[in-house]
This record gives sequence, C-alpha cells and structure tokens, in this order.
Amino acid sequence: MRIRNARGGSAFTLVELLVVIGIIAVLIGILMPALMAARKSAMTAQCGSNLRQIGMAVNLYLADSKGMFPYHPNGGVWTDGSGRMLNAYDDAAYWGILYLPYILKNNAEYERQRDAGPDAADGLAWARSLWQCPASKVTDIDPGYSENNVVSLSATYGWNDMVSGQRATKMRNASERIVCHDAWEHKLEGNAGGDWLMAYAVVSYSPANGWLLAKQTENLLQYAGQSYAPIMRYEYYRHKHQSNVLWLDGHVSMIPESNGTDIPYQWYAGEENVSVQ
Repeated sequence: MRIRNARGGSAFTLVELLVVIGIIAVLIGILMPALMAARKSAMTAQCGSNLRQIGMAVNLYLADSKGMFPYHPNGGVWTDGSGRMLNAYDDAAYWGILYLPYILKNNAEYERQRDAGPDAADGLAWARSLWQCPASKVTDIDPGYSENNVVSLSATYGWNDMVSGQRATKMRNASERIVCHDAWEHKLEGNAGGDWLMAYAVVSYSPANGWLLAKQTENLLQYAGQSYAPIMRYEYYRHKHQSNVLWLDGHVSMIPESNGTDIPYQWYAGEENVSVQ
C-alpha cells in the first residue's frame, strides 16, 4: 500500500524508489557510451580544426621564406622561467613558436604580447592552444625538452623533420607529404624508426646524397619495452586508433593505426633524393 505522509498526501514506498533508481541507472548505462562517443568525436573535430589553422600559419611562413622550410629545435617548451616566450631557435623551443606571429596576423602584435611575459593578452594563449589536441594525455616526458613536468599539456603535434631545410615549391605530391601529426615526440627524426608512423629509420642524410633509409619490422620502436610504451603509442593514435595528420597542401586527414609497414616513406620523405637499404 502507498504510505501517506503527515500532511495527508501519498509518498513513495521503498520498492517504488528502488524501481525509479534502477530505471535511472539503466538510462545512464544506455546514454553514457553515446555521450562518450560524442565527446571523442568533438575532440577529433577540434584537433582537425587546430591542424588546419596551423597549416595556414605554416603556409604564410613559407610565403615569407621563399618556400623554404626551417630547421626546428627538438624541444617542447614555450616559455622560459619568467614566463616569457622562448626564441623560436632556442634548443628547448617547441616548433610551434615560430608560427605564432602568423596565427596573430602580424609580427608586431606577437612581439607586443610576447614581451608582456606571464601577463600576455589572451590572444597569445589562444594561439598556443592550437597546438593542444584535446584528446592528448601526455607527450614527451623529458624535463629538459617538455613542459609536461611544468604546466598542462601544450605541445602535442610532432613536426616531420624530413621537410626541414627543404623548399616546398620543389616538393611533388603536396597532398601526400606530411607536415606534422599527433605524436608523443615533438620532432619526428626517424631515429631507429622510433617516432614515425612508418616502419623506416634514418641511416644517414647529406645535402648531396639525400636520405638513406632502412626498413624496420615495425614502427615506434624507440620505446619498445618501456613501461610508458602504451601511452606513447596512444599519443600517435589518440583518435579512436587513428592519427590526425596535416599535409603540405593544407588538408587534414587520418591514418589508421598499424605496425607501419603499410605507410610509404614518400609521405615523410617525398620521392626526391631518397634511397632505401
């Protein structure tokens, strides 16, 4: 029987309350996976938008540099101990620093905000945020070359070092040439096949002879066997086991997770001045 309260109205019985709670729990169980999937899709879309804006900044830089790609340091740090933005060529600097003026539309505005140090206007923080993939958990943990030990994540895309020092106008198949992508490493150099999606490693490079590559049994070998290898691998394929990639022509697409043997070296190195042993 329904219990009547002191004011004469009817109240829920314990059984009815348990039924209601059970129904709510079932609804939460049904809705939660859908909500999680929607959240992940939103993070993937945000990451793609970030990369497209970074691509526009890179192309604006190339217009100023006569199409020549720069050489970037192998760092993941944005600011010095005082909070002032590092010089783009500082040994610890993250490659994104060089392109901040092109995100902020002009160098004078960038310099004004940079010189403000920790009190920089919101525009500088927003520009930096484009290099923050919302799905990323942690990138390179080296305290000398990463901000993960200092502040929240802020350098989540790896630069393809095989375009460094090259002239973009001489690169063929721009829609199939990687500029950067989701990564644990800040600079993708191909040492021991450890930081590329493809299963190749750099043996040597010279301006005269170009790249000499060696085939590997799989990709991401640099940290194989390390306790943090799974999270490192996640950072390369953080979007439902896919990696978001910015290509030279400015478009963004995804590469599914694999052992790397199906990824052609031309996506990183192009077809010019490359040999494989």
